Amino acid sequence: MEGAGFRSLIIFLLLAILAFVAGSLASENAVGALAPTAAVLGLFFLIYLGKNCWVLIFIVPPVLNVVELPFLKGFPLAYVVCGIVLFYMLILYMMGYVKIKWNGVLLIDLATLIFCLYFVSTYIRHPVTIKALTSITDYGYADVGGKEYVFLVACMLSYLSLSIVSVKFDTLLKTLKWAFWLAAVPLFFMTVRGLVTGSVTLGDEVSSTRFGAFSGIGLYVFNYVWAKYTLIGIVLSPAKIFILSISVVGILLSGFRSMLIAAAFYSFFMTCIYRQLCVYILMGLAVWGGLVYISHEDEDLVNELPFGIQRAMAVLPGVEVSDKAKNDAQGSSDWRLEMWKWALDPSTGYIKDYVWGDGYGLSLYQERLRTTAISLNLIQGGGNKLFAARGEWHNGAIHLIHRIGYVGLVIVYMWALIVVVFAYKVCCYLRTIEGREYVYVLLVPFFSYLIIVWFLPCDSLNFIRGLYNLALCKLLYLGIKNEYPMLIKGYKIKYTPQIFCDLRPPLQ
Repeated sequence: MEGAGFRSLIIFLLLAILAFVAGSLASENAVGALAPTAAVLGLFFLIYLGKNCWVLIFIVPPVLNVVELPFLKGFPLAYVVCGIVLFYMLILYMMGYVKIKWNGVLLIDLATLIFCLYFVSTYIRHPVTIKALTSITDYGYADVGGKEYVFLVACMLSYLSLSIVSVKFDTLLKTLKWAFWLAAVPLFFMTVRGLVTGSVTLGDEVSSTRFGAFSGIGLYVFNYVWAKYTLIGIVLSPAKIFILSISVVGILLSGFRSMLIAAAFYSFFMTCIYRQLCVYILMGLAVWGGLVYISHEDEDLVNELPFGIQRAMAVLPGVEVSDKAKNDAQGSSDWRLEMWKWALDPSTGYIKDYVWGDGYGLSLYQERLRTTAISLNLIQGGGNKLFAARGEWHNGAIHLIHRIGYVGLVIVYMWALIVVVFAYKVCCYLRTIEGREYVYVLLVPFFSYLIIVWFLPCDSLNFIRGLYNLALCKLLYLGIKNEYPMLIKGYKIKYTPQIFCDLRPPLQ
């Protein structure tokens, strides 16, 4: 996997991904048109790669997770590929072509086992089926909602595949670098496609609505800049400041306060890793003070900003925005607070079992009644009562309480806390290693879920997807331990003088 062979493989993957994305975006029936091609292409790569098939585990999930294709939504194809590679690796192992061993960290593996077993117990107590698998024999009374369990199985397969792969640490960093840039290509392609085809229009749409066309690539660039450079390094470079400012504008135009808060937490954790938190706090206060001053002194300037930026800035205390943006943001907050009160009130009946949860089932019969009522204007389609009845709380903690109960909330949060602490240590070990930014953009965004789970939209899938990041973190830790043990504080290294190594007789 070195030199020209590795570059040729990456070029093949790049061309395949571009062809797949371009074809799916152009085809009206992407599944029917491209599924056979994708299957043949995948089989070709498995045979072509042979014992080096492990590279797909690191390249496919980051790429497919940023590609917004209709038939990928709600299906964990990225992690299913990891399961296929796992199966293929086991076949090669039985044939004697590869050697596998368990890359284990006892505490992490035990915490993950408890995490998964609790979801299994939830399924046993509240069995559900996938809506696509229902039939006339269910008579319309089936409980659907098995998406979380499908993701759990797929992500667990990715966890297992990463836990048995054997790869050198430097090669792993190089592969993650290629994965990052390969994922950037379809993301950029989809953004440009929306502008060229006219499905995304500038002008009035930017100034008067929430404009999310640039939010994806904006967040992608934002994460990369903060991962690659320190805060002081960004401040001292006009070019870096300009790039970061453009990415922030792309995020703000969407008007999603949750995205702005997630970006703020990401930059916060990055400054913690680079040990520049005091500088970050001082500069953050300076920027906030400047925005407060400008919003009070020059209201016309703020009112002329695009609606999305004003709506996102409404979350900042003391910053004055237009009445339209302020009312829209406040209305959304009140809409959510009302739902949260219903959820925590047992008398409303929205949540039946607060201790163990109600499971992930959604009555197909009740959902059809709601759809009929909406068509007859008996209930409001976008009302918070409808969202509450469907269990869409726009709050991660309440979602977990509803589905897996207080017990599940504690288990999931403790597992996430272990993941974050472990990943934070690994990120600190990587602080002086070249290529660390490609690890940070994968691991650090998960950190924010520890905080936003309490007041922002978040669900079980956000944590279940963390299984992949956790397994990757294990692999990185063991790579550092084996190849760069001096980076691990407190790790004892057995020193052998070079003269003894030179005089040691060769093995017979």
